[in-house]
Amino acid sequence: MMKQYTGLHYFFAENIGKVISGLSLVALLAACDGGSSAVSSQVIVNDSSSSVEGASSFSATSDYSSSSMAYLASSSASSVTVEEPVVAEDILPLVAPGFGGNLTSQQAADVTFTIDVTSTEQKIESFGASDAWSIQHVGLWQSAPDIAKLLFSTELDDANNPAGIGLSLWRFNIGAGSASQNNISDTWRRSETFLNANGSYDWSKQQGQQQFMQLAKSHGVEHYVAFSNSPPISLTRNGNAFGEGGGTSNLPANNVDRFSQFLVDVWKYFANPEGPNIAFDYISPVNEPQWNWAQSNGQEGNPYTNSEIANLVKSLDSAITAQGINTQIEIPEAAQLNFFYENRDQRGNQLAEFFDNGSVNRVNNLNSVANKIAGHSYFTTWPVSTLISTRQAIANNLRRYPGTRFWMSEYCVLEDNPEVAGSRDVKRIEPALYTARVIHHDLTLANATSWQWWLAVSAYNYNDGLVYVSKNENEGYQTSKTLWALGQYSRFIRPGMNRVALLRDDQLSYEQQAQSLMASAYHDAESGRVVLVFVNYSEQNQNVAMQLLNSDYAVSEWVPYVTSANDDLTAYEIVDGSSTVNIPARSIVTLVSGNTTLPAEPYTLQYFVNAGNITSAEHPAGLLNSIADQAFNRDADSGLAWGYENTATWEQDEGGDVWRTLRTDEQDQAGQGLKYRFELLQKGSYKVLLGFYDPWDNVNRLQDILINGQLIEQNFVINGQAVLSQVLDNVEGEITVDVLRSAANTGIDDDPLLSWVRILKRD
Repeated sequence: MMKQYTGLHYFFAENIGKVISGLSLVALLAACDGGSSAVSSQVIVNDSSSSVEGASSFSATSDYSSSSMAYLASSSASSVTVEEPVVAEDILPLVAPGFGGNLTSQQAADVTFTIDVTSTEQKIESFGASDAWSIQHVGLWQSAPDIAKLLFSTELDDANNPAGIGLSLWRFNIGAGSASQNNISDTWRRSETFLNANGSYDWSKQQGQQQFMQLAKSHGVEHYVAFSNSPPISLTRNGNAFGEGGGTSNLPANNVDRFSQFLVDVWKYFANPEGPNIAFDYISPVNEPQWNWAQSNGQEGNPYTNSEIANLVKSLDSAITAQGINTQIEIPEAAQLNFFYENRDQRGNQLAEFFDNGSVNRVNNLNSVANKIAGHSYFTTWPVSTLISTRQAIANNLRRYPGTRFWMSEYCVLEDNPEVAGSRDVKRIEPALYTARVIHHDLTLANATSWQWWLAVSAYNYNDGLVYVSKNENEGYQTSKTLWALGQYSRFIRPGMNRVALLRDDQLSYEQQAQSLMASAYHDAESGRVVLVFVNYSEQNQNVAMQLLNSDYAVSEWVPYVTSANDDLTAYEIVDGSSTVNIPARSIVTLVSGNTTLPAEPYTLQYFVNAGNITSAEHPAGLLNSIADQAFNRDADSGLAWGYENTATWEQDEGGDVWRTLRTDEQDQAGQGLKYRFELLQKGSYKVLLGFYDPWDNVNRLQDILINGQLIEQNFVINGQAVLSQVLDNVEGEITVDVLRSAANTGIDDDPLLSWVRILKRD
């Protein structure tokens, strides 16, 4: 059974026949010329091989070449068909070289980094932000789709720069109802609630947030958290969305179960396929329980002791179990990370309180409690020694609880130290660098598997927003430097990727690195993509060299992206994999490998047939065919017979490159179509790759694809550019390729078509 997902995929290259760093290009996904035109791409993947007699299978390897002059072409959502259990998170966003400049350095490296993709650390789950406060208004604005694109898009703009930062998680604030009162002075910090005083529900509330979350969904965001700052005002002791300033909860014990049921009902409303159709991965019932949350705090909030949290979580677990809903409980959203392991008036030491076997407040043994601990990085980021020691302490304490993950679930720059003091950071690189340094240490020392910003959109003059607005819609919006700094991670480090070991030869301490150059590495096991993120905090350029620990691996080139005082996630020209790279002073640079780093397969090209009869230096013929295409006949050079057998075909040139020159069949009969035969020189194992492109995007063009008589794909529909691949073992004599009209294909204009054929022999 095949499963189809939609999303952006892989770095596609223009040059099909090229061999880079010893990697044979056995599955080539070529970009269209011109760059700005969008073409979707389709890959069918299966790692297994099959003999001629055995069951069919097909694969597209991920060995890609590229050219520094190549432009990427892909739609914003290409279709990728994969076998279970590969999940949608494995689909990688597009990357492409741009015009920001060239980071290749002619100087000797200041430091050499060694990447070990076989030594994995944590698996990254997501990068996200919350809709708190502003989105209830901004979600109703005409500019909401444009702002959503900045936050969620994984598309490229016309200059190949990312159009957005590709957030993969969204936090939805379940409001408490303070909008119906006047006791929070700032109207933008109030919120509506779905719960009426009589216990009924009004699902028309929080419309701005609901509509904006649908925009997130339209961009492919798959992970959602519903969080509550305070229970609804009809359930609290004082009828307000904040407490009286004491250290205990504003939720009375007799309303705990009602609050739990409210949270479950909210989940069910949003998960309804006939409604919003968004199922929250997690429900987070408490937020920063260490603070007392009085009216003077100017926002919704509720304190909880550890025992009160445990009682609420047990109640919520019972409600989730009784209703049979598919979600988990996220706790405890600690106000500071050190509250995980330090005492604080019955509201600290929360890792042990909730996860120790002997604790009276233990809840991790409940069915619906997620095996993770969530906390906020506030007030633990300065000085640098505290930044480092706090995150080391988290990692050390988590070792006592194998398998328990750490989520950094909220942060913005609240610090006012000399490195980051000042107002909102629309043009200032300092808060962006400061944030990047926090992200780096949360990921590399505390091993965070998810990292989330606080206010996605802010109307305030603080360093708290990714996008800034005024409270007047007509005054527009502005992006912050921090938006792009977060994007240096979130756009390229996708859910399911692993952080991997990165060694450096300069012997700097953690504190020295934090003031100069920080680096981390990530690897996608499916595609082989490697992502490196550098944060250069210093005033000097840093020249770096990269190598992989295993000599069987290679990165032939990197695509750089830069955020600095002058750049906002700007795509730069390709850098050769063996070159020294200049990391500019006071910048964040992400390097994305332009081709797979998986070990090369020892294949030699035998045939390369361009079904449109065009051969060029970029797309040479194969070892056994001296011309691009022919009717079945002996080759003038190799003496082997190859070519298409049926004569009812015609050639079509829809753009002049190897994809857009096509051969199609016009017999208009089911079971008939294009039939190629290739005589082989030797017995052995072969890989057959078929390239397809439909310039008319005809969804009715149903084709049956057979290789050596085996049906490998039935009713195949070309989605933009597509590659099918089949590995054949112990083949002797010849290989046949049939691209036939399916029985279900009855349209007169729905003829089978084919762009190219590549046949490679395993050495």
